[in-house]
Amino acid sequence: MKTTALKPWHESHHAKMIDFYNTLLPVHYETGIILEHEAVRTQAGIFDVSHMGQLFFKGERALNQARQVLSMDIDALNINQVKYGFVLRKDGTLVDDVLCMKTCPDEVLIIVNGANKDKVVEYLSETFKDESLVEDESDLYSVIAFQGPLTQTLIQQLIPEPLDYYTFKHGTFNGFEMFISRTGYTGEHGYEFIVANKDAEKLWTYLLSLSDQVLPCGLGARDSLRLEAGMPLYGHELNDHLTPLDVGLGMFMPKTRRHLFGLEDYVPHTKRIGFILNEKVIPREGYEITQDGQVVGVVSSGTFSPSLKRGIAMALIKADCDLNTDFNCIIRSKPYRLEIIKLPFIKK
Repeated sequence: MKTTALKPWHESHHAKMIDFYNTLLPVHYETGIILEHEAVRTQAGIFDVSHMGQLFFKGERALNQARQVLSMDIDALNINQVKYGFVLRKDGTLVDDVLCMKTCPDEVLIIVNGANKDKVVEYLSETFKDESLVEDESDLYSVIAFQGPLTQTLIQQLIPEPLDYYTFKHGTFNGFEMFISRTGYTGEHGYEFIVANKDAEKLWTYLLSLSDQVLPCGLGARDSLRLEAGMPLYGHELNDHLTPLDVGLGMFMPKTRRHLFGLEDYVPHTKRIGFILNEKVIPREGYEITQDGQVVGVVSSGTFSPSLKRGIAMALIKADCDLNTDFNCIIRSKPYRLEIIKLPFIKK
């Protein structure tokens, strides 16, 4: 099992560690998931997300390969701009959802899910007949997420000028050479740092020292935060059999590029909805969604929302379902009427 450069710190601070897709990561600390979640919503929290992969396309030949597999138009990206999108197969199905960063005119960096990094590398190798030019530098870096409303002022102690949303800088800041991007997976103002492994613990402790209101947080809070923010997670809302259009993410795929993946006339098979339950039950992944007594979908992610104090979920349902007709979530053989909510659940 893989470990991160921050493993000794996590263990010395009594984190509960779990195997997350073959990487040992903290799920929570002694404070617990609820307090960590609330800290990010109201103050600030930091997360070790070093399982994420960093893949570089360097040079025009490599960029040409990137153009063939990425949904976003990398030629329209400005230097230091970040864009969300997908690695896609020729039939438009998802290999992974990624962030793409334009580092210079002839280089892009894509940040891939830790669970999918090897799959993405293998897919590129297969697609380009073992001549894939992507450079996997994932083992060289740690990734730290710094999230919450206080980060807007605290970041000024680290970088001289604030970053616009979905932009980044690369350089040396307060002694740390790193990429800093104004991105995140919580729905809050925040930043993500890609830093050399040797500097990871120093940066981690530096961020904690910025304020006693910064809490270390684990994967448990990260999941409940991203669900409140209506953000999809690979293996839940996204999988190898769906296209971006099947989950309502067509806005991240320019129409001018859909023909490259056979999606120019594609009719989605499913749609993604968000819902809350007003009774004291929690919808969980795999629970059935029914309409007029017929199963029409399944919960893809569900949890108790610390912010709303009730059960929330996202679900994938048949594309032809009428959203104006009542739906139920089946929990322990009993139907519970659900209230469809326009995502995200928490609006900032």
